[in-house]
Amino acid sequence: MKIGKNLITYLIMVGLLFITDCSHRDSDNKMSAKIKFTESAQKLGDTRSFGLNINDIDQDGDNDIFICNYIGESKLWLNDGTGHFEISDQNFYDAEAHDAKIADFNGDQFPDIFNLYHASPCKIYFNDGKGNFSESRQNIGTTEEYPGSLVTGDVDNDGDIDAFIAYYKLPNRLWLNDGKGVFRKAENEFGKEGDPGHMALADFNGDSILDLFLSMSESPDQVLLNDGTGHLIYTLQKLGADVGYDYPESKDIDGDGDNDVVVVNSIKGIAIWLNQNNTGTFVQAHPYFGSASVRLKLFDADQDNDYDIISSTKENGNTLWLNEGNINFTSIEAVFGKTSVIAIGCEDLDGDEDLDVVFGYTEGSGGNTIYFNESEIVDFEEVRNVK
Repeated sequence: MKIGKNLITYLIMVGLLFITDCSHRDSDNKMSAKIKFTESAQKLGDTRSFGLNINDIDQDGDNDIFICNYIGESKLWLNDGTGHFEISDQNFYDAEAHDAKIADFNGDQFPDIFNLYHASPCKIYFNDGKGNFSESRQNIGTTEEYPGSLVTGDVDNDGDIDAFIAYYKLPNRLWLNDGKGVFRKAENEFGKEGDPGHMALADFNGDSILDLFLSMSESPDQVLLNDGTGHLIYTLQKLGADVGYDYPESKDIDGDGDNDVVVVNSIKGIAIWLNQNNTGTFVQAHPYFGSASVRLKLFDADQDNDYDIISSTKENGNTLWLNEGNINFTSIEAVFGKTSVIAIGCEDLDGDEDLDVVFGYTEGSGGNTIYFNESEIVDFEEVRNVK
């Protein structure tokens, strides 16, 4: 009995795609991804790393990693271009760092570092363009404020990068940049004292100006729309749970051209809030899933041009949720190990143009870890059309 070449090829490909539980096929049966992430042998320190920031810090064409550490000094790890990192000897001092962001804060086109210290004033480190840093003279805040998280963006629409800081003992504050990396506190405060939370900045109503998604630990999440000058106006929405820490990120999850929000709640799990026709009004896509998640990252793991989710829980470790389209996600639990993470970064680290993952852990967990993305995409239409 002879079997046609087309059928043989198709059967081989189907068999390969379903060898492991990490294979994935989307809802229209046209594309499939074989998910594979390989753990690097290198560890980037073994401290309590609350923040990971990835950027070409020394301007040599590859992505470096800045890790802010709660225990010990924050550290800059420089990439040799292959995904191997050497630690810089620069000093970012030991002051219980809780978060950091990288952006050009002084207008010289080089990526600077805004480091958020939990028990000391926050500091900016200015980059000379070669990855060498000088400390700003300004103390941002005081030692009694206990900042916890940070988001940055041009909030007042004047062409420079401002900063929102969430505090443990104060309402959240907006710090406005003068264009040279000197910050002043805006008059308005956001949220409630003693109700710390986290934030996401994105354009929610289609006017190309950054709005604010504000999460809190003992109140529902809220949306604030920007009038274009940095004045943020509360909407009437109260979204989600009124208990548990929320960590939001904003991307276009359903592919309709506006910015949605994905939130992990430390009690209930993951919620997806869909933006309604670019109005800044949100509707929950479906009930919470992935209970008790404590960290979140959105990235395209399987290279199919939509956003997948990494979530981490204290009890069950890390889960990769693959976006199947139609706002449906399939969980894969065996990809990134079982140790719960407290920081996640996703960028191309080894120069192969897909998104790798770096995890920050608590001290004594074995060290901060890189996973290189080796996932593959197969087009079923191409398989069927082989002659």
